[in-house]
Amino acid sequence: MKDKSKRRRSLAKALSWESFSFVLTVLIIWALTGDLKFTLELSVICQGAKIFFFFLHERVWHKIKWGKEQADTKEQRLQHDLDQLRSDIVGYRVDLLLDKTLTLETLDPVLRHLDSTICRGW
Repeated sequence: MKDKSKRRRSLAKALSWESFSFVLTVLIIWALTGDLKFTLELSVICQGAKIFFFFLHERVWHKIKWGKEQADTKEQRLQHDLDQLRSDIVGYRVDLLLDKTLTLETLDPVLRHLDSTICRGW
């Protein structure tokens, strides 16, 4: 049976995990240092690094063919193309979010366009 989880559920799970992970990081560093300001600064840096390196890790694994089924049917090929498009959109979003020259006013329409691109033609 195919998993019918919604993207909203996946996003909620990712956010809940990252929140838990952040709080756990804060508690561990604070317990070791006793310095709340240093703890919060280091925790924010660590969380940003973890998100960035998870993205890189995901992209490397995306290129590894081991454990992937071959897309034999038209539906499987379309699903593969859709997954690739989703990965590309995530990559573009990360690039845009890391671009310090963009403002929220210019970034928001671009992200909306990327989000709507995934629905077109599928």
